[in-house]
Amino acid sequence: MAAVFSLQPHLGPSKAIMHTAKSPDLYFEDGNIVLVVESTAFRVYGELLAKYSPIFMDMLQIGCVEGMQGQDTFEGCSAVQLWDRSDEAIQLLRAIHGQFNFDSESVTHLAQVLRLSTKYLMEPIRVTVMKKLTLNFPSKLSEWSHITAPLPEQCADIIRTALETDADILLPAAFYALCRVDVDQVFRLDLPPYAMQAYFEGRHDLERAVLPLLADIIDRMPAHYACDDTKKCTQLMLKLKNEVLEILRHKDYSVMPFEIVTSLTLQDSVMDQCIWCRGYLKGMFSAWLLKTWLELPLFFRLPSWTTLENNSKSALC
Repeated sequence: MAAVFSLQPHLGPSKAIMHTAKSPDLYFEDGNIVLVVESTAFRVYGELLAKYSPIFMDMLQIGCVEGMQGQDTFEGCSAVQLWDRSDEAIQLLRAIHGQFNFDSESVTHLAQVLRLSTKYLMEPIRVTVMKKLTLNFPSKLSEWSHITAPLPEQCADIIRTALETDADILLPAAFYALCRVDVDQVFRLDLPPYAMQAYFEGRHDLERAVLPLLADIIDRMPAHYACDDTKKCTQLMLKLKNEVLEILRHKDYSVMPFEIVTSLTLQDSVMDQCIWCRGYLKGMFSAWLLKTWLELPLFFRLPSWTTLENNSKSALC
């Protein structure tokens, strides 16, 4: 049994519980413990809490729940005060009591569950929520290409949560998704200073990373030596160069390097070239995409993908 001091970061001081309202959805009359979070009372089942969390198991074993002298009560049930946000506690308790659909919940709710499941050492719940969040903030380029980019507020929430919970594997994709947002909006998201610095440095370096590739297209890109139709491919190459120049002239800050390069591979000026020239261009674009994605964490002053993935596996063990 863990020492009593392990509970101190989580339990509030013993005092009368006043001005507290019952949760409309998480107050079970046959529950045997009331958790008071901010001004909300959650009457739940101690056995379930103990099943998922060694911290709550300690709480039950040392007698905090079953009539401990001086213990607070709420409507005749032993009560414990937790120093968390009630909106986060709601989502964690929903997950514990089978009311949380991990497949359909918002990124914000998933982040809230990650934060408290980490705090209370609820490994099974943390493992599940991390698996779901990595679908929204993936570590593979192929996965990123098939998702809808998260909203700015969701990215900021994930960045804050990941930094608090050793979930750094989520950070590169969250930082990159945030690069699609106007700078003024980023300042309003209230990110920690270190995260802001990493974000702006990474954004600047990423914008520059695509320039050599675009310069190759404009200045030095030859037709493939085995070209089937030199005249046609030369005309299409000129069209592609003009398209690249337009990208550089009219910078859209919502379109970042991976989207720029991916869109170029689908242009008629590429797709209509002969099989040799088209293959050459697509190969060059694919190589750039793969190389730059592999380096993505480094842009934001993070360890490599391999290190992040290994750290994530260790955190989930």
